[in-house]
Amino acid sequence: MEIQLRSVLETFRNNTLAIGYDGRSCDLYGKPAGPKYEWSWAGGLMFSVTVISTIGEDIQTFALFN
Repeated sequence: MEIQLRSVLETFRNNTLAIGYDGRSCDLYGKPAGPKYEWSWAGGLMFSVTVISTIGEDIQTFALFN
């Protein structure tokens, strides 16, 4: 399982670097002169898991302190 996860993360990192994203700004994505990116299955899954787990964490924290 660890080897598969490492492979998915390395692929995600390599794809991110391949499209020229350097971590500074996403403003040019979607614009005519901006970089193009098509989601891979692994990238879409990684994004979805990140969003869902982050939202779930916020809800649990809110319920705990209120």
